[in-house]
Amino acid sequence: MPLQRDPAPPLAIIGMGMRLPGGISTAEEFWSLLIGKKDGRCRVPSSRYNVDAFYGDKTHQQNIATDHGYFLDVDIKGFD
Repeated sequence: MPLQRDPAPPLAIIGMGMRLPGGISTAEEFWSLLIGKKDGRCRVPSSRYNVDAFYGDKTHQQNIATDHGYFLDVDIKGFD
């Protein structure tokens, strides 16, 4: 006759970590963004590339369609 084991007790993992555009890093900031109908959109950071060299000049093929986007304002090298 096989041994009967007690079922495992319920387990809940509760927690949230985030880094989102607009400087959002806590649940409260995220909630405020949603409730306030805000947006994390910003101009391309100069640390990414020189957006002025590629945006606005429609006479060249090497251009981009927008000078804005959704960027993290933390160094992503520190992520796991």
